[in-house]
Amino acid sequence: MDCWLLYDCSRLVECKSDKPKQGRVFGGYRFVDNGGAAIGVVVISLLDVTNIINYNIIALLLCLCILPLAFTTNIPPTVPKSPSLNVWKTFILSPLSFITVFVVGATNPAIRMLGPVYGQDSGFTQLEIGIFLSLALIGGVVAQIPIGYLADRFDRRVVLISLSFLSIICSATLTIVSGDNFYIFSMFVFLFSFFALPLFSVAAAHANDFSEQEFFVDLAASLIFIYGVSAILCTVIVSGLFEIFGSGMLFIYIGIVHLLLCVFGAYRMTIRPTVEAKKPYLVVPRTSFVFLKMFKKSKND
Repeated sequence: MDCWLLYDCSRLVECKSDKPKQGRVFGGYRFVDNGGAAIGVVVISLLDVTNIINYNIIALLLCLCILPLAFTTNIPPTVPKSPSLNVWKTFILSPLSFITVFVVGATNPAIRMLGPVYGQDSGFTQLEIGIFLSLALIGGVVAQIPIGYLADRFDRRVVLISLSFLSIICSATLTIVSGDNFYIFSMFVFLFSFFALPLFSVAAAHANDFSEQEFFVDLAASLIFIYGVSAILCTVIVSGLFEIFGSGMLFIYIGIVHLLLCVFGAYRMTIRPTVEAKKPYLVVPRTSFVFLKMFKKSKND
């Protein structure tokens, strides 16, 4: 239900917002989206998860969020055609971007999906688990602007590999610290999020450098699809590792996958030179294909 609400609201915002304001509209959308998610995990950690009343309150809030749409008197906008998927062309266009997005999907969702299990096994309280999951989002939100500046100024592949390498360092530190010192653990969770979450947008920008203008929306839609498939596989793989080796494998697994990405990125730098004329860095959403068309319109303006 919530996915359909997100999709419908996304299309409504796209169609109703003015072109000069679409960038600001999307920025506000991402701030509310990630900010709400960060606050939500803390609030849930403070609630009694065995009490059905708490879930009813959440369901009630979800229903109340559609009241503004129900009472609006505006005429529904014309819905544009959805973008198409072309995964193979995306891989041919930029193998590094393809693999990077796959790695992001294979690692980042593991924290949100199985982070509570890891936190519980590490001896965290419910509040500490909520803080852990919130910091895993907040770092990525804060990183978008500075990482975007670096991605526009330097070779995107160097930025991408550097971010992945720093993610390895954070993963190794988190594996060592674990539940021994929650404050140090929290700091490195924030840093990991700061380095790892922007990888998707950097990869999308790198692929866009090699793409023609007309394929931009379809390219980004394909990258989101790749991310989704990888995220599904990630949950199954990591839960299997938890079953065999224990939850301590979480950041070991993430570090190993990022190490493979660094190796592949270094290899790709020996195969193809970088492009001289870069396209602007964009914060690409992973939740909806709809906002991708907003990016294309904004660029044309």
